[in-house]
Amino acid sequence: MTSAILTRFTQPAYTGENRCLPCTVVNVTIAAAGSLLLAVWSPPVALAAFLASVLIIYVRGYLVPGTPELTKRYLPARIHRLFGTHAPTEPTAKGPVDIEAELTAEGIIVDAGDDLALDPQFTAEWEAAIAHVGADSLMDALGAFLETDEPLIIEDDHTRTMVFANGAPAGNWESQAALIADVAAHQTLISALPNYLDYDRETRARMVGAIRMFLEACPTCGGEVEIGEEVVESCCRAFDVVAFSCRDCGVRLAEFELLEAEPA
Repeated sequence: MTSAILTRFTQPAYTGENRCLPCTVVNVTIAAAGSLLLAVWSPPVALAAFLASVLIIYVRGYLVPGTPELTKRYLPARIHRLFGTHAPTEPTAKGPVDIEAELTAEGIIVDAGDDLALDPQFTAEWEAAIAHVGADSLMDALGAFLETDEPLIIEDDHTRTMVFANGAPAGNWESQAALIADVAAHQTLISALPNYLDYDRETRARMVGAIRMFLEACPTCGGEVEIGEEVVESCCRAFDVVAFSCRDCGVRLAEFELLEAEPA
């Protein structure tokens, strides 16, 4: 009965996979501050109020009406980036491994005059893997990519493609086309990069994500990939991104945020 009541009042747009961490932190902070004021008068009432507030935040996503708009308007962008919520993956994110340098050193990324490109042989092998994964072996290949034997489910809500392993979130992508590209890149890198499997999963994910930026054709329909700048809105912020999309079917293949330069 209690579960049914909670389900009835839950707002899926602001909870679960869609929960906004900055909004949650702001609301829990407000709830804690209000409870501290109540504690001066009655500690038991303050505790009850805080627990009730946390429950509301859990099932509704936020306590204060209008929180998404308030955080979008007043919370600095650097705070959003600190939480890393509702922001696309940044291919140049800092980490222990310089992805571009590593792939360049192994000849996977090559200098193409005014720009960088993938090695033609690697591209051919990757495209062959994309065709095979997309047509015949996605679920098996995905299990190997995620290093799990658990039953996998792919859910697509037309804005994100999410993968669940035995019911638990295991990963999310901009689209199933992006997922196919990454799984195929993973397979190709195993043979093309001798020490690829020695890296941790986070580094390998950054590698396949970097390679996805070189897609020239959509993995699901074969349409041409176009690159453009646009504004993406989440529940509590708006940010400029470089977007890689299929010209024919319109699916998003990759995106990364255009970060503002820090003040000198």
